[in-house]
Amino acid sequence: MLKNKLTLVFIAFILLVLTVSALSLSSNDKAKINICKKDCALSKKESLNSCHENYAQCLSICSSQENMSKTNKILCSKSCKSKRKVCIKLTNEEYAQCIKDCPYKALNTNVTCIKENQTYNAGEKFQNKCGLCRCNYDGNVKCEKLPNCGFSNFTISQNNCIDSNGLYQKLCNGPYFDLKCSSMNFCQCSGNNDYSCPSNTICIKNFTISDIPMTIPEWTDTSGNPLGDIGICANNQIIESCGNSICENKITIFNYIAENYLNCPQDCDNS
Repeated sequence: MLKNKLTLVFIAFILLVLTVSALSLSSNDKAKINICKKDCALSKKESLNSCHENYAQCLSICSSQENMSKTNKILCSKSCKSKRKVCIKLTNEEYAQCIKDCPYKALNTNVTCIKENQTYNAGEKFQNKCGLCRCNYDGNVKCEKLPNCGFSNFTISQNNCIDSNGLYQKLCNGPYFDLKCSSMNFCQCSGNNDYSCPSNTICIKNFTISDIPMTIPEWTDTSGNPLGDIGICANNQIIESCGNSICENKITIFNYIAENYLNCPQDCDNS
């Protein structure tokens, strides 16, 4: 009973603080915040229109390829749909964050953050090594680790893997009497036998695979033998700006694959 009363008192206190904060805003401040929210809505509308326009152009390019097989045209169309889906998802996320930021952004427009000797404006998202970061309006940077450093395409043929001295098999973990293996095969690299990846792929260490729980701190082969510091090969991400000597690590709805030291070592270092 006492705990419930304390909870009610705490909630009442929070509501009082929020009410006082709202009343302390001048009419001019409130007008700035409302304008900010309208700008958020306008930006969302423009971004969604761009998503749909880019999708239409992508489909047009797919259909105009006369020498492309029917199967490849279907794959091309699926790729267009996937890009539109990501674009819409990022647009909605940007809009939600934009609305949250308005009480700060409207009243303090000059906030910047410094990370690794680079300056970012408040609200900007960027990739720092294998972390997805954001410059907040309090001047601090918040980062979250990106699973597999942002790589997601691990589809590599068995022949291509083996020909490149890779280990092609399922990922396994656990003691020999309770061994669990992944549902799909991976081309594995590094480890005790120094396996390699095919060209145009990258060896990802410290990876995570959702369908395999880590019961022991090492990966094994399908017989339970330890493989050492094993990695998995991922298809490299195609980035048009890679090679221009600038590490373009900022993330927007038009550039949602940021450059980093793995997918573009020419431009980005690992320091």
